[in-house]
Amino acid sequence: MAVRGGGRGDASRGRAHTAARPLVSGRVAAVALLLVTGWWFLAPPALGGQTSYVATGTSMPDYPAGGLVLVRERAGYAVGDVVAHRAADGTPALGRVVAAADDRFLVRGDTSALAAPTRPSTEALLGTPWLHLPHAATLVAALTSPVGFGLSLLALMAVVLGLGTARQVGPVRRPVTPLRP
Repeated sequence: MAVRGGGRGDASRGRAHTAARPLVSGRVAAVALLLVTGWWFLAPPALGGQTSYVATGTSMPDYPAGGLVLVRERAGYAVGDVVAHRAADGTPALGRVVAAADDRFLVRGDTSALAAPTRPSTEALLGTPWLHLPHAATLVAALTSPVGFGLSLLALMAVVLGLGTARQVGPVRRPVTPLRP
């Protein structure tokens, strides 16, 4: 006697389908956690974060030109600290605190002994170096140029379109059905 809709094949198919859902929701939770963590550590203050970015120049030998320094604010700064501050033209710059008085600091680059030091206030200080990414500023400048941006979009499209055409390598395994006596 044949029973429709309640056989063993239907039940096993239903179990396999529901077993995949916790795996997918676990992946979604992991991606969400990764995004929130990335936001916490990498978002700039303009977007509600705590990390500022400074492209390195030639004034600090510890940070070669073309790099990107991620800086975070600190409670206090002392003589000898490397700090990022807003220069007179508004751009961020790195320098070393050589003197401090009241709420102002005397900041100078390590290689610019003859150049006039800047005197940023506490509010103009962005923070101290937290992470240095060598050559990252050069890479960002290349990617944000019109040609670099176009090539980046082309590469992204190739990856996205390529993901849909992935094929299984090797023999396809089919489920074995038992023989009936």
